[in-house]
Amino acid sequence: MTQQKLFGIEIKDESANIDETQLKKIPERKPLNNFADEKGKFILNGVEISYEFKNDYFSKTPEPLGCPHIEFNSGKNPNLITETGYRSYFFNAEELEGYNSILDFIKDYCEYSVSQIKVGRKEKKPICYFRAITTKNEEIVNTEKIPTIDVNKDLCSCGKPKVWDCKKSDLCEDCLKKYFQEEFKNNGGNQDGLNEFGYNLFQDKTGYHFYSHTTGYEFAFKKNILGVGYCLMATAMFPYAIYICDEFGLYKNTLGITKEFADKLIEDLKLVKTLDGTEEQRKANGIEMHTKWLNPLIKQDEEGKKKAEQDKQIKEQSEILKKLLNKKYGFEVTIKVEKKQ
Repeated sequence: MTQQKLFGIEIKDESANIDETQLKKIPERKPLNNFADEKGKFILNGVEISYEFKNDYFSKTPEPLGCPHIEFNSGKNPNLITETGYRSYFFNAEELEGYNSILDFIKDYCEYSVSQIKVGRKEKKPICYFRAITTKNEEIVNTEKIPTIDVNKDLCSCGKPKVWDCKKSDLCEDCLKKYFQEEFKNNGGNQDGLNEFGYNLFQDKTGYHFYSHTTGYEFAFKKNILGVGYCLMATAMFPYAIYICDEFGLYKNTLGITKEFADKLIEDLKLVKTLDGTEEQRKANGIEMHTKWLNPLIKQDEEGKKKAEQDKQIKEQSEILKKLLNKKYGFEVTIKVEKKQ
């Protein structure tokens, strides 16, 4: 005999042997690739840089995003990849395909970062050498001297320097813009596709169709938009991100969007500019990464999140109760939850 007590109702039924754990199965997460988390050091043009690689930076969040991350730190000593001595780099797991080690990937990343320095910037320096180092018996030992690549070789078919993008990595900024504008025309909620900035409004004005460089065509209702901020995987075309929540107001997903769409959301939804994190975090990551524009209609403080969690739990338990009652009485049961005024 099973015994359930939900909403103060005690249910006893010998036939009600439902395993609640089977009502919501969570798939087991598979490794993103064959690389394990690791820490190490390398020397770039005479500057020693520490790195820490995480296979899945968001692995401990409720909904892991499957996003590798490398943190670079040279102790506030300027170097070719960061003027502050610190850089945080998120990227797609697919980018590691074909590499035998994380250091091989880092070496290519350093070469590519130097090649993408904008024209007109002072003292554009080529990489003289990249040397991996390991620690053994607390002594730094030089292990390998890796030949460099000509940074000017990485050009688009039109002859201009390529720019990084998680969807297309072989185009310059102008060609990439043309590519995405064609994608905008071929995607969207109507036959005309999206506008030149990668979005359009629902006909009933309750939400938006839009294009994200991380997932392609997407849509979101206004009531499910938590806010916007700077994108962790920012590119020239998609420097901002939209934060989407579920029906209860709980965070669900982050998607890269164009600046124009972000500006449109800030204006339409009257999003409020906020600054999170500590002073040390802002200094390390850059103030942009802690700047967000949030929806004032969705409570995102601790009290609001707690209430949203409770609403979600009530709905889930209501579904369990319905299944138990349906099985007991043999017909469809409807549960109505009313809020007392």
